[in-house]
Amino acid sequence: MIARQAAAPVVGLDACVSHCERPAPVSLDALRQRLPDRNSHVETAELFRLLGDPTRVAILHALLVGGELCVCDLAEVVGVGENIVSQAMRLLRAADVVRTRRDGRRIHYRLADAHVRMLLDLSADHISHGTTTHASDETRPEKRLQPTAARGRGIRHDR
Repeated sequence: MIARQAAAPVVGLDACVSHCERPAPVSLDALRQRLPDRNSHVETAELFRLLGDPTRVAILHALLVGGELCVCDLAEVVGVGENIVSQAMRLLRAADVVRTRRDGRRIHYRLADAHVRMLLDLSADHISHGTTTHASDETRPEKRLQPTAARGRGIRHDR
């Protein structure tokens, strides 16, 4: 009779196999204390949700490049209606992402501070980093999983 070995438990690829067998490289309590509080996480998520709209991002990039612009100029540059820009500016202003300056009846908008400019610059750098031709396909996980002929057709050979 053949002796059967006990089957090893199936562990997901993102699970820690040896979770309890060795100490963490840093104190988890110390790490937890260094993290921002829950309210900061909520505010950060709200900011990313606000930046999750392509029209609002286009408006912010127009302000990044053009400096101060009014609603009608932003609408023309971005290619949307003034009412859409006005709604976006109301949300962006409430989140302190843009600031205003009144000139008679016209309101000019600008980015609130250097942090917003840095966030836009870093986002653009991150996006262009993923699309540069000098990045090796072997270093990009989504490229590593599929043979070249299968890319872009929804065929996955990593199962």
